[in-house]
Amino acid sequence: MISTYAYVNPVIAVFLGWMIAGESLTGQMLIGAAIIVGSVMLIKTEKKSINDADEEKLSGTSKVTGEFQTSST
Repeated sequence: MISTYAYVNPVIAVFLGWMIAGESLTGQMLIGAAIIVGSVMLIKTEKKSINDADEEKLSGTSKVTGEFQTSST
């Protein structure tokens, strides 16, 4: 989680500069901000999916059904 702040902080700084200091905000900056925020969201959802799958493997239960799963190996 902490590693994603390094990507989002500049986006927040640009928006704060626009809101508070009246700095200009261009379309190119908005597109860049959208790409950064979208990429961070993809990273976070992918990590969550991987962590959920690892937990199911370790616990032997499914989060969806809550039933015990046996392995075929």
